[in-house]
Amino acid sequence: MGPGAGAGPGQNALVIAGVSSRAGVPGEGPTYEPAIAAYDLRTGKLMHQMSDLGSVVHWVRTTSSGGVIVGLGNKVASLNLPAGRSNWELNDSSARGTNAAWVVGDRVFVPEVAGGRRLWLASASSGQRRDLDVSGRLELPPLRAVATSQSPDAYVAFVSRKGVAVLGPTGDLAGLDPFNGAVELLAPEVGQDVMATIEAVRTSNPDSPAATLHLLESPGGRLIASAPVVMFEDPRELMLIDGHVLISCDSVTLSIPLPPERK
Repeated sequence: MGPGAGAGPGQNALVIAGVSSRAGVPGEGPTYEPAIAAYDLRTGKLMHQMSDLGSVVHWVRTTSSGGVIVGLGNKVASLNLPAGRSNWELNDSSARGTNAAWVVGDRVFVPEVAGGRRLWLASASSGQRRDLDVSGRLELPPLRAVATSQSPDAYVAFVSRKGVAVLGPTGDLAGLDPFNGAVELLAPEVGQDVMATIEAVRTSNPDSPAATLHLLESPGGRLIASAPVVMFEDPRELMLIDGHVLISCDSVTLSIPLPPERK
């Protein structure tokens, strides 16, 4: 969902991908082709539709300025739905068959499909792109991106089971966790000035098996504190809510308060 649907700001629209039908030759059924459509959120009326995309649609994203960015099997493109044309296209190998993207302000972050280990950045308005340095932090899915504020120039943290890499407004590396991939983690949770993660495998002490909880500075990634958390099952999920770290395993959820200065 987003404003504009490729027609500029001010038109609240739902943008979806699917297929459109085209009448076949006499005696044969219709043919179907990938399409993008925009519907008015207030009325449900079809506003714009664009087909002849040349490939299946993998993802659709909208921008705050009314843009529509799509990932196709053969490219990533910015679409002008009312005009039925592309604003820009990227069709090199790193832009083909992508399966995810995140839009923050004018920035479009896209992981390459080949293993998801590399990330690139494009301008939503111009299509100008550059490769990004995430220092191996994308190697273990699932991968998430979290903006650290509501600003269009917000720092963006990319988290996976390999840790966290924080990118600044221009895409430069602004922060890293200190573990360098040496331990498998639950994907870090990102707060306003703190990030939390926990090691996915507990210590082997049968009397008090523990998983180590780590608190990191946001956005820089500096280690603030580490503490063992006694758990009789491996942790499965971690969340930051209302000044507490919630750690869940198969049978129980633990709530651990953050230090007062980090709440």
